[in-house]
Amino acid sequence: MSRIILVHGAWHGAWCWQPLIPLLEAAGHRVQAQDLPGLGSDTTPVNRVSLARYVQSVADLLTATDEPAIIIGHSMGGMVISQLAEECPEHIQQLIYLCAFLPQNGEALIDKNGADDSLLNENKVVDQETLTISINPEQVRAIFYHDCDPQLAEQAQAKLVDQALAPLGTAVKLSTERFGSVAKTGIVCLQDQAITPALQREMYTAGQCETVYELDSSHSPFLSMPDQLAALISEPVSYTH
Repeated sequence: MSRIILVHGAWHGAWCWQPLIPLLEAAGHRVQAQDLPGLGSDTTPVNRVSLARYVQSVADLLTATDEPAIIIGHSMGGMVISQLAEECPEHIQQLIYLCAFLPQNGEALIDKNGADDSLLNENKVVDQETLTISINPEQVRAIFYHDCDPQLAEQAQAKLVDQALAPLGTAVKLSTERFGSVAKTGIVCLQDQAITPALQREMYTAGQCETVYELDSSHSPFLSMPDQLAALISEPVSYTH
């Protein structure tokens, strides 16, 4: 089986993967996940949070052993794993984009997300004083967790933290020789209110994903349908659309 590294998205932490991890481990995979700087329980100050620090934190985990890994990025995590693949392609077996941003060279997350007609984009709250971005709390559940168990959704919302702006405005630097050499798979979440399915498909096509699968879920399938997500990661052919 495979070594799998899970990279969470904005506002979240490694906690979001907890329902999924034991299912992947039961399938024989070795799974690792950690908080990105300034997110989850990590206490890195906002003024020290950057896309480069995100990438370095995952690179340190990835290169701690010689075993190559499947890297799964969720949402903003797609930006992180893309730059990671540019810097460490020889350590990566495959990239899996889970309703995630897949940029082109020179693009930042805000370039990809700016015109997306999503519920998330309608409910962002930018604080220019702290250089962070949050979400209208009344809409968080509808945006991220509308198909999750209500108690689980409440617990997840309570764990969200403000997201530093700097990484969202930083462009990736990708090359065909390095980033382009890594195999890529996309997973579209059909009920996603954070990144529209149309934008997901557009990015996966432009990013030359070898295969694209679908899950009939919200932006958080690791919470709403972890069994189906684990099966898709382990045996994707059975979920092909």
